[in-house]
Amino acid sequence: DDIMQCREDQAFAIADIAHQESIFNNLPILILGYAFKPGLTMTDGSPALLIQNILFDLGMKCKMHDPLIDQSLWDENMLPYVIIIGCNHKCISEYKFSRNSIVIDPFGIIKDQEGIIVKRIGRK
Repeated sequence: DDIMQCREDQAFAIADIAHQESIFNNLPILILGYAFKPGLTMTDGSPALLIQNILFDLGMKCKMHDPLIDQSLWDENMLPYVIIIGCNHKCISEYKFSRNSIVIDPFGIIKDQEGIIVKRIGRK
């Protein structure tokens, strides 16, 4: 029960940060990686889907993209987003994000990029 509560608390915290950043910066939200674990395509029990549901309850819609599940390729020229890294797929660490995006990275995998704000949750 403690592990489940911890997981839910983290999901609520990430959703809250994304919600605030989205409203303050007038940006849509994208969850990048929604598989249950890195390297898998299974989504049952995915923390990213929990975050999506929390955001929905807050009245926020968000887009979802997972490079191992979705057929579409990552578009480096997309509009800026508040991007939540929802799954620690290795390939996501190499993505380039649109200028003025805000990346919420609970895994600490996203390197600094010019014109991008990276918020490494739970890390100094």
